[in-house]
Amino acid sequence: MRYLSNSVHSKGDEPSKNSDEQESKIKEKLQDNLDRLKIMLGDSNNLKMHPFRFGTNNSFSGALVFIDDLVDNPTLTNAILRPVMS
Repeated sequence: MRYLSNSVHSKGDEPSKNSDEQESKIKEKLQDNLDRLKIMLGDSNNLKMHPFRFGTNNSFSGALVFIDDLVDNPTLTNAILRPVMS
């Protein structure tokens, strides 16, 4: 996250250490982090974010973030999502 956070600034725009530290912190809300990733990585068509719920009574939230065409979707479903959600 720190590298990505720094990459959104132009070369002449040096953020203060305090704002840099604040930007690199993971937020408590999942959607805030997903929104931030969209901004940092660009809102491209091949950036996929698959939010899901898991745990007892679906009490936890998670998201699978990947670049489409770089991964095999059935493998993601079978190897990652199904085991986490069951």
